[in-house]
Amino acid sequence: MEGSFLVFAGGGEGKTAVTLGLALRAVGAGGKVYMARFLRPWGEEEWKGLAKLDGDVMFRQFGRKSLMDEEPGDDDFRAGREALHEIRRAIRSGDYSLVILDDAHVAACFGLFSVDDLLALVEEKPPQVDLAMAGSCADPRIILRADRVTMFQDLKERS
Repeated sequence: MEGSFLVFAGGGEGKTAVTLGLALRAVGAGGKVYMARFLRPWGEEEWKGLAKLDGDVMFRQFGRKSLMDEEPGDDDFRAGREALHEIRRAIRSGDYSLVILDDAHVAACFGLFSVDDLLALVEEKPPQVDLAMAGSCADPRIILRADRVTMFQDLKERS
């Protein structure tokens, strides 16, 4: 997977879970991980588990705790710009073997930053850094640029 750009997209459940698995694999191989999350907060159980990886995984929550049911405001756009700046620094730092952007596709759909901004991150990443983006509504340009794309779809939901 070295130096890959991975995309996890679609409407089904499990995109974040897959990226967490990638993070565990990277840590197990002796790497460090930077994981940014947009638009939704970590669940309490997720956060307790993630906290145990502190030191090997840098977790960052960008923006409000939930924007899924509201229109973004000036603070949200400002947070998006700040997030891009910090993520760019993390990718270039040499500190992380894996950078994960959870719900980055959705943040771009909301206009917090552009698809071109995300593509620029891909182009700027050093060859030894893996980059994974997850979320529904992935832009076709992101999908075309990716080294590997996994689409998620709910086939059955038990009530």
